[in-house]
Amino acid sequence: ENNCGWSTCFNDVYFFEEALAKVASEVCVDLDAVFLTGASNGGMMTHALSSALPTTFKAVMPVYGLPLVGHIDVPQALEDTWILQLHDRSDHTIPYAGGYAGGWNYESAVDTLAAWAEVHECDSSPVNTTTPYDGGDKNLACTEWPSCSKGRVMFCLYDGVHGSWPPQEEDLTWWFFSQASTEIAAFA
Repeated sequence: ENNCGWSTCFNDVYFFEEALAKVASEVCVDLDAVFLTGASNGGMMTHALSSALPTTFKAVMPVYGLPLVGHIDVPQALEDTWILQLHDRSDHTIPYAGGYAGGWNYESAVDTLAAWAEVHECDSSPVNTTTPYDGGDKNLACTEWPSCSKGRVMFCLYDGVHGSWPPQEEDLTWWFFSQASTEIAAFA
């Protein structure tokens, strides 16, 4: 039996599950508040892990990483998982508008997030939204699919190329994940 995926013969989902179980068995981890982020291939892995383990993460944040065409997979079980996709406007390695780059064919960020919005029962059209980190020297601007039944579906663009970070990316990450954590506390 061929156990190879499109880019590896290792089972990264199994590895992640085992690593999380090991950490949780040795230190105090709130398994209702597990968050995931990754950039480039790590962003693609963020999409893949959230699809393969849909009840594991409270929120995910892929950064300049998108699924390949035909690989948008947003199971209904992701309805409780928040997502914020970050992407640079001038990315020619993994273009946010999708399409061919470097021999690969990517889905667009908007199509990918529209699939998330459908699972979250959001309005079908995104609207401009604000974060505490908008503007700045990289012109961060965000949209959100409003009126979701659960969680948030957001997309932020910033000036830059593949591998460049948005302004105050760590603070933006903490802000978004903290928003999801606040929801946990409100319902606990």
